[in-house]
This record gives sequence, C-alpha cells and structure tokens, in this order.
Amino acid sequence: QLAQDRQVDVLSAMSNEARRKFLTFTRSHMSIPVVITVRGDAPDVTPEQLSGLRVVTPEGYGYVALLEQKYPDVDFTYVSTVEEGVIDVSTGEVDALMASLAITSYVISELNLSNLKIAGSTGISLNLGLGVRDDWPELFSIVDKALSSISQQEKLAVRSKWVPSLTGTLSERDERDQRNTWWLLLGAVAIFLAVLIGALFLPRLFSDEVLTRNFGS
Repeated sequence: QLAQDRQVDVLSAMSNEARRKFLTFTRSHMSIPVVITVRGDAPDVTPEQLSGLRVVTPEGYGYVALLEQKYPDVDFTYVSTVEEGVIDVSTGEVDALMASLAITSYVISELNLSNLKIAGSTGISLNLGLGVRDDWPELFSIVDKALSSISQQEKLAVRSKWVPSLTGTLSERDERDQRNTWWLLLGAVAIFLAVLIGALFLPRLFSDEVLTRNFGS
C-alpha cells in the first residue's frame, strides 16, 4: 500500500499483475525457496503429506496464493508474521510452517531455537525483483543497469554466502552465521537509498553549481 501511495519508491518483491499497475519491475535478482519447517523430532514430510495436519503460513505474503493453488488439500491457518509461525511450530501449537527460507532461518537464529528443522521445499520460490514507481523511468533505468552489471557468478557467490542451503539441520546452518542474511538485506536497502538520493538530488546540485559559477552566489 505504501508503494501504491508513492510513499515508497523502490521495493524488493515478486512481480504480479496488481503491483505492475504502479511499479515497473527489473528482472529477478534472487530466487529464495519457500520451505516447510517442522520440529526436529518430527518426521520429514512432503507438502502432499501435510493434509490433515496443522499448517501455518504468514498472511499477506506474495507466495501464499501460490501455496493455496498448488496444495488445495492443505488446510492453512494464517499467522501475522513468520516469527509467530516459528514459535507456534517450536512449542507444538502447530505441526508445520510454510515460509521463505531466508526469513525463517533468520528468525530461528534470532530466537536461538534449536528444536526445528527444514523438512524440504514446497516447490515454490520467491523470484525477487526490484519494483520502481512507474512515474520515475530514470530511476528504473539506473537500478536496472546496476543489477544487469552483476554477473551470474557474482550472484551465485552472494547467494551461497548469505542465503542458507536446504541441506542440513537448522542448528548446522546456524554455524554458518545465518543472521548475515539480514545484513545483506540492510545493505541492499542502503545501496538503493543511495541510488535514489543520487538520482533525485545530484542533478539539482549540478544545476545550482552552474548557476553559482555564472551569476555568483
């Protein structure tokens, strides 16, 4: 809603028909799987085996509609945040959580929980691009060119360093310092804010400098 109201200028999100009405999206810059999280003492399950179990997913996320379409036999209950879902699984209130790997791993690391594991992938991934307000084509061009300059090898290197893999238990991934995923996201936000400020104010500064040289202060 903030992006639609022009209160947010750049947004990292999945492209869909509704968002394309007010945002112009770059190509996908990262793919993050949506995974199943269960208690460590529970058997591994596939999405098809979740029918009849207590399954939660965070309300309002872009992948929720995809989960509902792909797994109509799963009776989803919706939670406000991934953190709420993680706690519910950890305490045994529910059997499983379906949410993105990056956020789930970060929350588990921050809460210092050791009784959870990733049971597998849902077969759905978040193909994240950057949505730029559609009335700022100049900014979109800057952002798109910056992303295009990053090689596939560099993208894979960043992903392998910052986004946990699906292999191993959550406690093993904690040893890989999952919380750095959050710092990556913060860094990305800082970069795009810098791009935005530069796009908006540098032309004005250059214009003021020209006026000062020509006419004096």
